[in-house]
Amino acid sequence: MHPALCKKYQDAMAELESQRAKFQIAESWYRHIIEFSPDAMLVVNRRGIIMMANPKAHEVFSYAAGKLVGTCVDLLVPRICARCTLPCASASWTTGEPLP
Repeated sequence: MHPALCKKYQDAMAELESQRAKFQIAESWYRHIIEFSPDAMLVVNRRGIIMMANPKAHEVFSYAAGKLVGTCVDLLVPRICARCTLPCASASWTTGEPLP
């Protein structure tokens, strides 16, 4: 392999590893905020599947630790509220704007 090309590859790999380390630090920071929040917090994907729930959310919804992950958020929202909440959440997921 050409030395200049090898150096570029090594530099790119070092930069990738640096970015990966920064991402892991940021992810850990956000997870700690969610995990130790005194309020119930859920992280939900675009399909409405709960990806993360903190201990307070498990307590509020009366689920054992870890049992909310993989559950559809629709099961937690009463039908009467779902008509108001889900279109709002759907708009937030599309635009990236926070929920009101």
